[in-house]
Amino acid sequence: MAYDYSDLSFESRLTDGTDRFLAHTVEHSLAIGRRTSRDFLRHFPPKVIMDALKDLPALRADILEAATGVRRKIAMKKSARSAGDDLQIALDEGEALTDEVVSLFRPDDRVRYLRRAALWSFLVEGEFWQVDQSSKTEYEQAQLHIAFMLDRALQDEVLSHQQIVDGIGIGRIAQLLPRTQLETALQAALTDGRNGKPFADRDLYQCLTATHLTDHIPLAHIWEQVIQPCVALEQGLLGAQAREAGATSLSSRRESATGSVSTSSSDSTSTDNTDIKPIAELSGSTAEHSTIGNGRSTDTTITTRPTPPIPNPTTDGESRRYTPLPPPGTSAGDASKTASLSAKPPPSRRGLLANSHPNPTAAAPRLRSSAAPPSESTSQNASDLQDDVAFDLAFDEELILGGTSNS
Repeated sequence: MAYDYSDLSFESRLTDGTDRFLAHTVEHSLAIGRRTSRDFLRHFPPKVIMDALKDLPALRADILEAATGVRRKIAMKKSARSAGDDLQIALDEGEALTDEVVSLFRPDDRVRYLRRAALWSFLVEGEFWQVDQSSKTEYEQAQLHIAFMLDRALQDEVLSHQQIVDGIGIGRIAQLLPRTQLETALQAALTDGRNGKPFADRDLYQCLTATHLTDHIPLAHIWEQVIQPCVALEQGLLGAQAREAGATSLSSRRESATGSVSTSSSDSTSTDNTDIKPIAELSGSTAEHSTIGNGRSTDTTITTRPTPPIPNPTTDGESRRYTPLPPPGTSAGDASKTASLSAKPPPSRRGLLANSHPNPTAAAPRLRSSAAPPSESTSQNASDLQDDVAFDLAFDEELILGGTSNS
């Protein structure tokens, strides 16, 4: 007779919360038919089970006696390897039933003596959270199992209400859950607020319930945002390779969600900064190849000349004057003449005026005043002011005319 998994009254006695969660979850998957005893024995053949119990002859004898009919005294004397061989022969010959063998290996003992990662691998095989809704039976089993996992993880304290709410996201909840459920949550929040009580993640979860979440939120979203990162990864239920792959997948999803630029695109446009020399190193030299900011190179030849030093009056003194570089094509003699001329102090503004206009005062309008005749000192000041105005006008005119002719 096949073992009846309809009794869900099992309660783990393990002390560790993660172990209790795993024992209940594996048993639930078998109870609802999402996983079968054949699946279990494919992952954990009789030899593996008996080897896990190699230091526990009494437990080996319990399974062997009940499944094969071997007398207990004989079963107690058998080694783990011999017991595994006998159990495998009994299954192959139809003398033992797979459901019975799995049920004899009690849920807590599975977690005590088998590796966590191996049990988790058995549990998640086939990625049941990705099942299509068109497969009604499988989809309903997946809904029921994920809802059970959420509630059980909360009960065993391997998951918090906040992790569930934050993982699913308030936006996704508000978008996908029915209006009646949202009204219930909002009413509860208002009631608690009016009574001076906080409305926390626990209260929101109790209003929504795991059943309603799995009815309206995509199962893949719940798995990838809540169960995988907050239970499987944090509680160490994954093997080394699966843990690394899960962490990489989670990081990629988070980067995608925040709009981060992928590393592959940045690598394709990156450039080695060690090949780009500062401008200071290029002074006085010719650069035949240049690189622009996005990593593309151009063939334009860039010729640079040394930047002339800026005179510092506080250190150089007024007697030291800046000698500009001769323009391209100037001979050495012309350059020496230019240097000798630049060494002389520049003519005064009045000297410029005298050289550029035959009669500087004639170019400026005379100041008119209706006041009384000025005194000698006043006349002298007015004469000086008149000369300044005449100079300014003539100087500006010379600059304008000179600029026009040069252009």
